[in-house]
Amino acid sequence: MNEICQLYLGDLKSVNGIDCIHIQAKHEDQNLKTPSSERLIPIHSKLKELGFMEYVAHQRSIGHTRLFSELVRHSKHSYAATPSKWFANLRTKLGFTGGDEKKDFHSFRHTVADHLKQLGVAESVIGGILGHQTGGITFNRYGKDYKPEMLAASVEMLGFDFTVTLFT
Repeated sequence: MNEICQLYLGDLKSVNGIDCIHIQAKHEDQNLKTPSSERLIPIHSKLKELGFMEYVAHQRSIGHTRLFSELVRHSKHSYAATPSKWFANLRTKLGFTGGDEKKDFHSFRHTVADHLKQLGVAESVIGGILGHQTGGITFNRYGKDYKPEMLAASVEMLGFDFTVTLFT
């Protein structure tokens, strides 16, 4: 969650013609769990359809530097403190409150990993999307990060069965 909450508008960029989110620690208030967590993630077409790129453009047009400029940085949970509480309340409202149904925001990573795995996507590609180091010395030491065009097809394999307006 904090990877999303700490994004700057400069972290949203077009690389090789593909709109991406650059997860990085370029600013003093950004951090990564490990150096391999830095990555470019292609933006899913559904997010674009829901108005994400227009939201980004609006934030830029009004002079903001951070994507979610309303978030306040807290000493313990960085920018994710308030969104974490919001998500917990939403989870309860939707009935995901206990037992096997208890989910947290991190569950999205598990869902993405499992969904792509079941579709036959290579572990290294899934790791490239999620920021997990996979494989042996060949990929970890000698291989460079995946280019966005290599990840875009896998990102697009993630299905979304809802229609809402998120970015207005």
